[in-house]
Amino acid sequence: MDNNSERIFYPTSLIDLLFQQAAQSEQQRQPQRAKGRAKKRSSGDCSPAPPNKFMLVEKDRLFHYIVTSSPDITVSPTSQIKKVFAKMAQSFRTLFCRVWDQIPELDQQQILAYWRQKSVPNGFAERAETPRAKPLIEISMNAGETSVEFNQLGHHLVFPDNLLSSSALQQSCEVARTLAQVHRIASGEHWKRVVEMIEEPIACWEREQGGRATEKRRDKKLDLLEATYLESFEQQINHILRRWGFEASKNSTQ
Repeated sequence: MDNNSERIFYPTSLIDLLFQQAAQSEQQRQPQRAKGRAKKRSSGDCSPAPPNKFMLVEKDRLFHYIVTSSPDITVSPTSQIKKVFAKMAQSFRTLFCRVWDQIPELDQQQILAYWRQKSVPNGFAERAETPRAKPLIEISMNAGETSVEFNQLGHHLVFPDNLLSSSALQQSCEVARTLAQVHRIASGEHWKRVVEMIEEPIACWEREQGGRATEKRRDKKLDLLEATYLESFEQQINHILRRWGFEASKNSTQ
């Protein structure tokens, strides 16, 4: 895929315009919306899906959410904002599925099994509880966010909305790299390398140093170990990307 390939595009200026229009008409819409809510409560017990929740990969029951800096817009969007959400969700779904379908079936299943496990195994202080939506995949419309957030060890992924206006190549690379990081954790390679390249070497160094192992010297040793670990991390990610048929990543941090 080259930089001139067809791209998924969503103009931020249109989003801003629709938000402004929605704000201007909000007061006029309140009576009708109140009546609509009253009718829905009396018609049955079925709760509709949140207006910002959309299907991502139907066969694997993966969903994604559109999030904004305004809870009111996210929870109770106007009809115009719903159209913005729907168009953005469809664009991201096309992008995600393009990448997901290229991942080998066994790797897909390993990622899905990791996302669906009941809890994150104990053993490392940085491991956190997984979110209720498993996984929680979000498209953020918050201004200023320009990079993917890799949270809760890959159980919570946040993609910035400006990704949808970048080149098709960059879009695929960003999503593929993020999923490669999830796969690396799901396969056990992440914690294996942390133990082998950081925890065991620093413990061995402390035993050898004894009373000479000051905090300053320990920090310096950790810096060296972490630098070596990050090089290994990038090599592993690039190996996964190439195996999946994607370009090697140019990023240098996790």
